[in-house]
Amino acid sequence: MTCAEVSEPYRQLKANTVERRTDMILLDKLSSRNIAKHLHPRGKKRILWLDVMIDGDRIRESMKTNDKREATLRATEYLRRRRENQLRGMTLSELGVKFHDYNESKNSSGYTVNSDTVFRRLIDLVGDVELDDVDRPMVERFRIHSSKTSSRYGRPLSGSTINTYMILMRSAFSYAVYNNWVSTNPFSRFIRSTAEEHAPNIFKPELMRKILLVSGRTAEDFDKLIELYLMTGMRRGELVKLEWSNVDYENRVISLRVATTKKKRDRTIPLNKRSIQILNYLQTGYDRPCPYSGDQIEYLFSKVRKEVGFNGKLNDLRKTCNSWLKAYAKLPDSYCELILGHRNPHNTNFTFYTGYIEDAVYEALEKLTEVLYPPVNTGDVREWNSQAEDSYGSQEVVCKSTTEPERSAA
Repeated sequence: MTCAEVSEPYRQLKANTVERRTDMILLDKLSSRNIAKHLHPRGKKRILWLDVMIDGDRIRESMKTNDKREATLRATEYLRRRRENQLRGMTLSELGVKFHDYNESKNSSGYTVNSDTVFRRLIDLVGDVELDDVDRPMVERFRIHSSKTSSRYGRPLSGSTINTYMILMRSAFSYAVYNNWVSTNPFSRFIRSTAEEHAPNIFKPELMRKILLVSGRTAEDFDKLIELYLMTGMRRGELVKLEWSNVDYENRVISLRVATTKKKRDRTIPLNKRSIQILNYLQTGYDRPCPYSGDQIEYLFSKVRKEVGFNGKLNDLRKTCNSWLKAYAKLPDSYCELILGHRNPHNTNFTFYTGYIEDAVYEALEKLTEVLYPPVNTGDVREWNSQAEDSYGSQEVVCKSTTEPERSAA
């Protein structure tokens, strides 16, 4: 008898012994007793870990507690989720819905792009596959495909936008790993895109006046909204959600609340005389300052862009406001960032967040009106440029708290 023949029964006996020592838990027959005996303490804090073989797979998962009863409940929930995932794997579309609901429940400020947009781009590329089928080559394929994709404005996606796509998907898959919907995160490591950043379009005063003229012919009072967008530097979502109760004519400010801002914090926007005139005009005919939805504004602005023949998007009005404040009014960067809502609110060294706005800010905002409508002469009575259609009546500022102006015919 050879050595191999002698040792074979011993190997078989050892394998049977190990198999008997490793209890197999059937996922359809869970009980607290057979789960608790597979919880083992580790480390100085004696954290309990679940160590068990299920269907030939070794499971080692920390329960993140040293309490035996709590660990048993967590292990039971973990195995229950595992059983559900084994019956049918979660798809990308299902993860997109759950991740969107999770962000809504946490009232998070979200990302600069919509998570639904990123999931839709990924599904269009690879299909609505299960999460376990997403691997690193597929991630790299998605990154390269995004770099070759153009935005709805016809320009290539910037490197920061592509990186935001990848970071958002990494967060979504981390959320899936935390809930045991997938074992690994394929987006944990990715090559950051180095695509060329595109300079923003800053509108010149001559082009801005032409945009206002065409906007007035495109839709009713649409030119007023565009001019208000330029004078205040508000975001599109902030303008759409604006209510009349947020406008303080006496203090010449707009107070935006947490629910309407991108950063999920209150901020105050000062108003110049032209902005007050526009708001006075709009309040005589509309229940809200903005009578259009966000999608309607984008659609109307696209029509204006095609008719005027320029390359730009709606958000470039905010950048134009910032550029004009710096170039023509010589306003410091700190105040420009505060007006546009970019500054961290914890930096309280600026008087902007103390309830008092310096006169220099109002003077700088008045400069925007002078740039857009330069005076024809230098006399005491200022005559505005005849190229701009004036439908606001008198140039005097009329506040709602004192006098109700008459709505002129458009």
